Amino acid sequence: MYLLSLRGALTGIIKTMSVVNTLRLIAHGFLAAIFWVYLKYFTDASGFITTGIGGITFIIGWPTLVIAIHYFLDNEVINRAKAFFQIDIKCNCALEFTIHIKEVLKHSAVGDLFERLQKNEIISSNINKDDWVHKLLQNFDKKYEREDSIERVKFNINNNILWKDDKVFFLDSVYHEVFIPYEYEVEGESILSPLINFGIKIRIFIANGIIKLQIGDFSKEVSPEIKQGSLYKRYQTITSFPLLYSALHCYIPEKYFNLIARATDSYYKDGKFSKDRLKDYKKFIMGIRAYKYFCINQNTYSIGWGKGEKWEKIIIDFEKKRNEWLNREGFENISTGDPDRIRYWNKLMSIEILNYNTIKERWKDHLYPDYEDEYDHY
Repeated sequence: MYLLSLRGALTGIIKTMSVVNTLRLIAHGFLAAIFWVYLKYFTDASGFITTGIGGITFIIGWPTLVIAIHYFLDNEVINRAKAFFQIDIKCNCALEFTIHIKEVLKHSAVGDLFERLQKNEIISSNINKDDWVHKLLQNFDKKYEREDSIERVKFNINNNILWKDDKVFFLDSVYHEVFIPYEYEVEGESILSPLINFGIKIRIFIANGIIKLQIGDFSKEVSPEIKQGSLYKRYQTITSFPLLYSALHCYIPEKYFNLIARATDSYYKDGKFSKDRLKDYKKFIMGIRAYKYFCINQNTYSIGWGKGEKWEKIIIDFEKKRNEWLNREGFENISTGDPDRIRYWNKLMSIEILNYNTIKERWKDHLYPDYEDEYDHY
């Protein structure tokens, strides 16, 4: 049994990243100490019990204590597993994006691209920027059969399944792009020429919990930023939205936040071997951990000692980071006060987040009953 306690302690050391296993390590150390007391005071040199009452108490108490500790810890593991699973299955929300193509093409980043394209003789030097943008808008409307130069896309996440415009999206990632050719009649791609030589790509997606709206797909010759050697910027972010800090009550599964270190600014800022290259990524990891803590404790209702205070700190911290981000990107909150619907807008795009879970909960009380209290309002 002493060997079992030692094995458990070693297991806890290996898995100290888990709170439960750390508790298990402490518990096994405590049991090992008790067992040492038993060997020293209640047994003779051969290991047989020498003290009647103490030995019998130990024989009964030892396995009872072991079982109780493991029962508590294993239940904790099960509860945590259930909570993580509930985050995936509980999510029932929609993300609706509206991209204002006209405003995107008027952005300074597109103006700089226009100059680089002319400099590299990819587009004619005889056309001015306004005429070029107007032509791109016509090509977009013609290609995608639009009349207002606006691109709309809707994603639904339900039971850990992703839908895009009412169809299951097997890429299983929130991602959408449009490609606007410079010349509609000669649109095409070539394995010998970069895509940017034929048109401009506009894409929206989630990386590290942030919704990014970008333009590209640049070649090295027309890239807005070239690092030393062969490294150059292929896409340029023109605006972004802090989804991680804005959707606490939607229970969006972690995998849809797309955690990736290479999608952060610090990864490329000071070179390959910079000690701070993961600085931004670590911040997002900490944000995801706080997000999951919030969701797990809300799902299991296990606020407990000190947890309520931590819960409130997460809300305050997320609200501060969200407001700073929104102010920097020029977003306005255009929500109508509906708790189930969050809406933000800036010149480049609009974002709407719908939480169908809260809608369903309200409907249970007000849609299905036969009677209604005139003083009971939504």
